[in-house]
Amino acid sequence: MKKKYFSVIFTILIIAILVSGARCPVNRGNVDAEKEAEQAMKYGTDIYEGNDGLVIEFVKDVPPKRVYSGDAMTIAFDIYNMGAKSTEANDAYLYLSGADPNILKLNSQKIALDAIPGKGEVLGEGGFTTETFETSGPVNIPTGTDVYRPKLIGTVCYNYETTASPVVCMDPNPFGTFSGDRACDIRDVSTTGGQGAPVAVTKIEQLPMKGSTQLKIYVKNVGKGKVIHSDKLQTCTQVGAQDYNYINKLDWYTVTIGGTDLSDCKPASVRLTNNEGIIICKHTFSDSNIQAFTTPVTIKLGYSYIESTNPYEVEIMNIEPVVG
Repeated sequence: MKKKYFSVIFTILIIAILVSGARCPVNRGNVDAEKEAEQAMKYGTDIYEGNDGLVIEFVKDVPPKRVYSGDAMTIAFDIYNMGAKSTEANDAYLYLSGADPNILKLNSQKIALDAIPGKGEVLGEGGFTTETFETSGPVNIPTGTDVYRPKLIGTVCYNYETTASPVVCMDPNPFGTFSGDRACDIRDVSTTGGQGAPVAVTKIEQLPMKGSTQLKIYVKNVGKGKVIHSDKLQTCTQVGAQDYNYINKLDWYTVTIGGTDLSDCKPASVRLTNNEGIIICKHTFSDSNIQAFTTPVTIKLGYSYIESTNPYEVEIMNIEPVVG
């Protein structure tokens, strides 16, 4: 009877462990609670704050600082989603560069990433994944070369979006002689702390007119990488001066007031100059006789982004055979 009782308890415990593991928020790999806590402290968990999207780091000591000719080699990266938007499968790609491909022969030069949830979907923190590049055989450096020191760089290229909803004052009749108290006064609105993305709306200026208003919206690359058009997502590491029309260029944007999309906006395509760009929109009020009110202006920006690690130097030692 006791054996049967303990068998039931043991079975229940095993099921509980399996169920809790199935709910693990990480894409794949083992859950590293200390790593998640460290990232939360570093990047924060407020959904629409911060200047990061995907963040890439070398896994510590993978590869080690020194390897030997004839050894196989593994290079591993942790990729964290520290922003507000979740990325979908094939929304992001990982690349490795910095080594002679004739010496460091990899099974793949590019890895398509699976979906990585953004902040707010996983206990307030974004998800992460660990990806590895493997050599297809032993690393061999040329005879006569004692040591080879490549500086490895990991690069992640991904589609992302920014959503900002600053609250502004609207007054359809700004020059009227209304004698009562106004609900608000028209003034410039600045935002700080980012919007959980590497591109942010930093300020809105307003030029009020009778029955309409003009919004001047400032956007800025506040991240550590570069903005590109999504047409170059899968060839992002090859983008150069010849691709001027794809560099520092947003894919699209929308501006909404009170649930209504503003169609009278320019330019049609936003280019960042010195990491900054401007959108100008005109909003016409349906009733110019209503009094001043506050409302959120929702700005959404779509783009692709490139971010790389700092160079990681690996020392590959050549061990010559001993001739007896």
